[in-house]
Amino acid sequence: MRRTSFLIVIAATTALAAPANARSTCGFIEEMQPGETLEQLAERCGTEPGEILRVNDADTVADLPEGKLKMPVFEEDAVDDFLGRARMAMDDAGRNIRDAANSAGKTVSDYLADTPDFSREIAEFGDRIGLPGVDAQPSRGPEVDVEKKDDGKFEVEASGLPGNKDVRIGLRRGDSLTMLDTVETDAAGKLSAEIEVPAKTVEAGGDAVIVVETADERVRLVSDVLALD
Repeated sequence: MRRTSFLIVIAATTALAAPANARSTCGFIEEMQPGETLEQLAERCGTEPGEILRVNDADTVADLPEGKLKMPVFEEDAVDDFLGRARMAMDDAGRNIRDAANSAGKTVSDYLADTPDFSREIAEFGDRIGLPGVDAQPSRGPEVDVEKKDDGKFEVEASGLPGNKDVRIGLRRGDSLTMLDTVETDAAGKLSAEIEVPAKTVEAGGDAVIVVETADERVRLVSDVLALD
């Protein structure tokens, strides 16, 4: 599955390679390398320093924003060609993802939720080509957080689960697992729920963990150890 996911991203990257007569090494968004000057960046990207300043609304190098910079595009035909290639690449990637999900016997949303590394690769790829709204920060992956409330109540938040599915929340002490509630995740595979631990369990004190798992037990998240007393 990991290899399939990687190949989907590579296929999209290849399809979006710079077209002829356009920059061959830079995208619409580029970042200056450590120690690189504006002139060196311009040479690397096949443009002029003044054009980089212009598209970034800067008068001098000191006025340039930190991090990623907009890059100029000179040929309208090249832009149109790139956008056409981008649409075809995204269509192909979408079909490949659907095929992979079907082969795994899952919906696309469940497939992506069950493959967080692949979802992170898609986000990182989108950031590299400058897609707006794409966060390139590494995904933290599936996780569950528990906050202790009063009177034996706990706030449970989890992510990385299959979307729109019923999942069970339980309390495990030693080898004993007690199911406390069943809740439904949202479309993104997240949940937020307040659970109540039986009074006699709280009175017994000690350490325990919260377990969140799908009904088929294929996905199980376990919290950090928490104190009941």
